[in-house]
Amino acid sequence: MAQPEALSLAGRRVAFTTPQTTGGGGGEGYGGRLGALLRQRGAHPLPVPTIAIRAHEPDRLRPYLLPGALDPFTALALCRDAGRVAVLVPDVPTPAGLVEALGRGSGRRVLCPVPDVDGLREPPVVPDFLARLDAAGWTAVRAPAYTTCWAGPGCAERLVAPDAAAPDAIVFTSSAEVEGLLKGLDAAGWSWPRLRARWPDMVVAAHGPVTAEGVRRLGIEVDVVSSRFSSFHGVLDALAATFCSQQFKISSRFSAGSH
Repeated sequence: MAQPEALSLAGRRVAFTTPQTTGGGGGEGYGGRLGALLRQRGAHPLPVPTIAIRAHEPDRLRPYLLPGALDPFTALALCRDAGRVAVLVPDVPTPAGLVEALGRGSGRRVLCPVPDVDGLREPPVVPDFLARLDAAGWTAVRAPAYTTCWAGPGCAERLVAPDAAAPDAIVFTSSAEVEGLLKGLDAAGWSWPRLRARWPDMVVAAHGPVTAEGVRRLGIEVDVVSSRFSSFHGVLDALAATFCSQQFKISSRFSAGSH
């Protein structure tokens, strides 16, 4: 029997700007996972990836690690005993929540694998995170983990094509995606106001308050912000609740007009 949320977005056409690949790991990436969740809920996913992720070679991390840290022997030793690695999961899944969970650093060093940014402005979330660590007494060591880059001038084509179907919603999962979309619209001779005029009923959803703040900073109003953002279920639940509320209002007006 299907789960209740499986029908919560039935028939809805939902665009999302999340990257579709991990850039070299062979997996589908978190864009693929979001698309799968949309299909599970009965929606019609419309992938519009506006940024891409490129993996770095592990050797780029060697300068930040002890000799032998990336050797096969070390990997086998760690994997054989999972208890060797302590995993800290903050109660609030935000950069600020992680800093709070780490506590006082007292001058200790903490390795921070963060993305390089190519062709986009670095979102403030990264320098803000490093600044919070510094304020908490940590010595943050920034290490390049991967590269985030613009997906290219054709990335917005599925939204601006003459025969494009109207999306019911668009989901942003990072502010870099929004910058990529704005660049793609500009490359196509479009703008966000023009896109909004074309699809006035399109709901704009942001995956969590950090993303929502970044989206607004780039001049886009946000209609839906997920309050639970440890997984994509939160933003999809919030989107489903918005559609349900809209449908209720329409039904109420119809019922009132029939009397």
